[in-house]
Amino acid sequence: MHELSFIKNILGVALRYARETSASKIKTIYLRLGILRDLQEEWVQRYFVYISKGTIAEDAEIIIMIEPVVCSCNVCSERFGVDMKEFTDDDELLCPNCKAHDYELVSGMEFVIQGIEVE
Repeated sequence: MHELSFIKNILGVALRYARETSASKIKTIYLRLGILRDLQEEWVQRYFVYISKGTIAEDAEIIIMIEPVVCSCNVCSERFGVDMKEFTDDDELLCPNCKAHDYELVSGMEFVIQGIEVE
């Protein structure tokens, strides 16, 4: 259900952009979403269809690009991906190069409107 507030924000930004550019129709919205946002693509689409009814964004397509989890080791500077499908709560996240626990999240939490296509 947390998808609804995100989608309201997306629609608001898209409508504001359309007004600023004097667009008559919003055709496509491109989103970059980090996998750790745990937004269900199906519900993003459903909620958007529901809340965009009667607006110039009605029938707009949402294209979602999922960003993977990538970390950077603070000890050896190694950048490494984390396969969230194989990672469990019992797993310990370590740098694959030096086995350190000291790392920073580089990607995986994105929530970015990458582009809005209007006419």
